Order: sequence, then C-alpha cells, then structure tokens
Amino acid sequence: MKGYAKDIGLDMERFNSCFDNQNYKEELDMDVAYGYELEIEGTPAFFLNGHFFDGAIPYSVIKEAIEFELKGGDWNKMPESLKDYINPSKEEIDLARGQKKGSEDAKVVLVEFGDFECPYCGQFWKETEGQIIKDYVDTGKVLLVFKHLPLFTVHPNAVNAAHAAYCAAEQGKFWEMHDLMYESHGY
Repeated sequence: MKGYAKDIGLDMERFNSCFDNQNYKEELDMDVAYGYELEIEGTPAFFLNGHFFDGAIPYSVIKEAIEFELKGGDWNKMPESLKDYINPSKEEIDLARGQKKGSEDAKVVLVEFGDFECPYCGQFWKETEGQIIKDYVDTGKVLLVFKHLPLFTVHPNAVNAAHAAYCAAEQGKFWEMHDLMYESHGY
C-alpha cells in the first residue's frame, strides 16, 4: 500500500502516519456496518438513486437504468430488460464517508459498495466504470460515490486497501489510489 501511495505522489510522512495508525478505522467500521444494515452480501453492490442491484453488471444494463432514471422513470413500470437486475424498491442511501466523483447536482446518484480485492469489483472497474465516468459523470448527469465494503473473510488485504484509500482521500487522491489498486491486480 505504501508503494502505491508513493506512486501517486502522496506526502509519505502523512500517509504513513495515517495508515500505520489506522486513522480511519472507525469510519471503515461504520461503512462495513452500514453495508450489512443494507443487507449487502457481496461486492460490487450498487444503488442507483436508491434502487439496488449487484454484481459486475454489463455497461449496457447500467446505461439503460441510468437513461430510464434520467427520463424520470417510474420504477413500478420498469422495462422488462431491467427486471432481472434491479430491485424497484427504493432505499435512502447515506452518502456520508463516500468518495464522490461528479456533480453534486446530478440527477442520478450511483453508489458502489466495493472491495479492492474483489475480482468482480475489478471487472466492473475495468469494463464498465470508465464508460460510466465518460458518458455520465464527466457530463454532469451522474454523481458516482464509492463506499467501502471490504470482504475481509475472503480478501485478507481488503481492510488494509480500504485504509490506504481513506488515507489517500485525506490528501485528495482517493480516485488515483482506487484506480491504481484495481490496476495492480491486473483487472
């Protein structure tokens, strides 16, 4: 993790202190507890304006859901093509502690609960996230929010990776750390 921090140009003294002292342990514990409270059982898990879906969903499905929501979609009448992927019921999602990318005024909020060691999260990052950023985040239509949900029982370094990401965020480089960690796994 410290090598990644150096690679993205973080102040290493500050990063080392943050990481070694686990300055964000309480926040990470709260994120994990919140994920369990929402009954998330695996990663990646998403909420699109509060509508739940999970797994490495193809870009075409997410695009259709975003477009449906941008047009003021009535989730009680969602397209058949989305019914196997998205739960029409809606949750109010707490964005506290989430790392945000995009306009706070976006009509659509896409929240990802992720784990930096999860291969499906890596697949989503590699195949889908960049396209969402290009088509919707960079155009101000979607606010992308990342929340940590390290699956520490199956991914032994996931908690350390989440701590590293928090410490990078402290220096304004969460997304750089996020991308580097996924890239380093070969996704």
